[in-house]
Amino acid sequence: MVLGHPGSYSEVAANQYFSGQCLSIKTVGVMSFRDVFEGVSQGKAAYGVLPIENSESGAFRSVYDLLLKHDLYIVGETDVQEEHCLCIPNGTHLEDITQVLSHPEVLEQCDEYLMQLEKKLGRNIHRMATTDTAKALHTVAEGKEASWAAIGSLQSAQGLNLKIAQNNLSNDLIMSTRYIVISKEPATIPIILSPGTVRKASICVTFRNRPGGLFKLFSCFALRDINVLKFESRPQSSRRSMFKGGNHWEYVFYLDYEPSKDETVNLLLMSNLSEYCESVRELGVYVSTSAPSASNVPEWAQALGSGNSS
Repeated sequence: MVLGHPGSYSEVAANQYFSGQCLSIKTVGVMSFRDVFEGVSQGKAAYGVLPIENSESGAFRSVYDLLLKHDLYIVGETDVQEEHCLCIPNGTHLEDITQVLSHPEVLEQCDEYLMQLEKKLGRNIHRMATTDTAKALHTVAEGKEASWAAIGSLQSAQGLNLKIAQNNLSNDLIMSTRYIVISKEPATIPIILSPGTVRKASICVTFRNRPGGLFKLFSCFALRDINVLKFESRPQSSRRSMFKGGNHWEYVFYLDYEPSKDETVNLLLMSNLSEYCESVRELGVYVSTSAPSASNVPEWAQALGSGNSS
């Protein structure tokens, strides 16, 4: 189960991950991240694939919050390089564009390009948020408004016979997004990992705001020579937190780390964390695939500066 219409980035991530597992899948698109979690929880799909972090705009905060609300496990992770393209109907030119549609995160990831385009045209371009990039492309492909453009994937645009006015628009020249795979059952980790993969674990913890709290948390990892890969905090809320007694301006902390090959060390880590933290929840131990190789560096800034347009 993925977010969006056929051709969405989440569908691309799902196909990439499961093809690496030598599995054939059928994707089901839904309208929100919440729908993905609820669909997997209710058994409507065996897996859900969701973005968790982008190299330009950072964490997908709602996905972190939803991890707390559902009794699901992270069972895999893949890194997808995303090449955002500005797509327009055939017969439309850059000078004609009055509105750009895309997912709000994607509009944020491409705001430098859009601001430079506005400067070149000498006027503002309205941004319209959609549920996913594929929906934006479908809307533009319908052709009701010739001055509308959409930002989405090259594959999806080609399938809808849209013209690529500019490619690789993101602020981060080589941008990628981490996607997690969730399921009702924990992952089975192979003894020997294939090349280009690493073993990861994710947990979330809470503790009271007292001196030395973070130091004690990280010392649990440092004393066992365990590498912490990611640290993210989210404010607690009585409506969304699984932990009791959450007050405003107290936090849930999410950590990704590389677990030890010695399972005894991992058990001691969890025992030590339980001593210092009020609550500890294991979100999953899984295999993460490495990022794809980089593509060509974009030239949209030079193209805009030279006065060339499509």
